[in-house]
Amino acid sequence: MTRIPSLLAFFVLLPVLALAGDSVGYGQTAPAFGGAAFGQVDASGERVVVQLDTLCGLRPGDTSAVLVFFVNGGSTDELNLAAQWQRKYADGGLDVVAISIDPAAEDMAEQVRRASLPYPVLNDKFGIIAYRYGVNVAPKHFLLDSSCKVLSASGLSLDAAEKDLVKKLDDLAGSDEF
Repeated sequence: MTRIPSLLAFFVLLPVLALAGDSVGYGQTAPAFGGAAFGQVDASGERVVVQLDTLCGLRPGDTSAVLVFFVNGGSTDELNLAAQWQRKYADGGLDVVAISIDPAAEDMAEQVRRASLPYPVLNDKFGIIAYRYGVNVAPKHFLLDSSCKVLSASGLSLDAAEKDLVKKLDDLAGSDEF
């Protein structure tokens, strides 16, 4: 009987995984994703659900750029650095979404709760979103424009890529697009 849920999950996830490609690169449209954020609730007490196409692409709001980054457990520095950028560039239209590929979801949920982040952290412990982005290890980040096109992609930590990312964010902040 325990094999039935596993088989069911396999057949449900198979079409999603079939959509996956190689690593997403500069100029490509980022794959859409959606998911519930760790321990974050909205004003009505419902879990926060994030969909990329509400930030950019099909239904962009006030977003000019989206920083999507993949993290693993123990990534407190990454989470805090992204929080600084979210606060600094939020008025210019930057949205940040972290995606945890840590299989120990409970540990990451506790880390997120303690950090009081201004952006959502999604649980991707099964690696579905990571697979669609061609990510097999963290850190990895993607900077997207308002139409979900990749402006920058890197396997460096946010700290190591800070100079390049801040330059791109400052350039966007100085343009009419940001």
